[in-house]
Amino acid sequence: MHVTNQRLLCRVAFLVLCVLPTLGVIGRIVAHNLPGYRSTLQSELETKLGVGVALDGVSHPRPGILAIKQLRLFDQETNQTLATVENTQIALLAEKTVARLQHVTLDGQSLKKCFQVFHDQTLCIPNQLTQPFQLDASQVVLRRETGDNTFNDVHLHYNSLANRSKATCTFQAVELGLVGPVSVHVTRHHQPPTPLTTFALHTHQSQLPCSTLSSFLPFLTRWGADCTFNGAVWGVAHTNSGWQGEGAFQLANIDLQQGLGDRFPHHWSGQCQLQCDQVKITNGRLVDLRGAVVVRNGQVSNSLLQAASRELHMRQNASPVKGSSDALTEFQEFRVDLQLNQSGLELRGRRRPPYEDVVMYTDTEIILREPDPKHQPLPAMKLVHMMVNPSLNLLVPATRNTMQLLRFLPVPNSSELPWPTGE
Repeated sequence: MHVTNQRLLCRVAFLVLCVLPTLGVIGRIVAHNLPGYRSTLQSELETKLGVGVALDGVSHPRPGILAIKQLRLFDQETNQTLATVENTQIALLAEKTVARLQHVTLDGQSLKKCFQVFHDQTLCIPNQLTQPFQLDASQVVLRRETGDNTFNDVHLHYNSLANRSKATCTFQAVELGLVGPVSVHVTRHHQPPTPLTTFALHTHQSQLPCSTLSSFLPFLTRWGADCTFNGAVWGVAHTNSGWQGEGAFQLANIDLQQGLGDRFPHHWSGQCQLQCDQVKITNGRLVDLRGAVVVRNGQVSNSLLQAASRELHMRQNASPVKGSSDALTEFQEFRVDLQLNQSGLELRGRRRPPYEDVVMYTDTEIILREPDPKHQPLPAMKLVHMMVNPSLNLLVPATRNTMQLLRFLPVPNSSELPWPTGE
């Protein structure tokens, strides 16, 4: 080949193999740092996530890797910050998308809203993400008014098919005493005509502070800052007829007095533990509960002792309670096994010599024993009477607390109603 042709070939090769790729890389770097590219990426993320998105910097350190600095998610209506991530690295792999987050902070008051957005914008839309998605964070800080909580080894896996979309989240919290991972599963079933969302929560061997769930279930705050949950619950999150679910769990360190507060006219304090061996909720109403209630080293008002004797037919081993209804009686332990279903309420005491059916006692005295067998099962409505109506008046006061109990307890047959039906 002539030397002129050789020089021409070398120049063309240099232009194609060196100059053009270099210019392409430079152009790509410039394009990714232009405000227009960042605005486009923000718009795409807002469309996918359903919340406002702000970010300070975007880069592509390697092919297939997207790096974002100072990512902020916020409510577009109120501008309230929902979450911040200092560094985000997204890897677009062939089989899935993997995002690794560093220095994540979540607003505890907005946790329910974050879940609702994820549920509505991702889980409820079939194939919203074209391939499985995995999110990993070594540490997530949940910012709350009562103090920050840090969760470790947070992993979120999302997968979508034509008939369902499923998200699984696992996490630990060393500072909260979670010795093993806690797992949460949320699945959206897309089958027409009634798509449903199912859930499952399993703490395995860990005691999960109820305060971490208060954003979703505000009533948990009534049970005190030290209340913990251990066990498993699962079911259908919501239907037109109400919640459906089952579970087996234990609630420990319940603050009884805070739970009762000024909602009921009685005083009852002590360290409480609720053991649910089986609980079932259908159409938003409790239909089956089997377990035990244990309260240690507490005080109870005379009004509650009188109501328990009158409404639940619990036997007072000592002389009947006298004096002011506000007077308090100290006890060492209250322990009762219970079963509550549509047939009614059954209460069973434990053995404490010389009796086999002791419910409440002190070091020297038996205070209450289980109801006589002829009175069991008791109508569930008796619980409402005991808690909200300390007087002998058979009418139940029409208060918000009364309605909450009535909506939740099993519905009795008309023959079990503790007041005349007019028939």
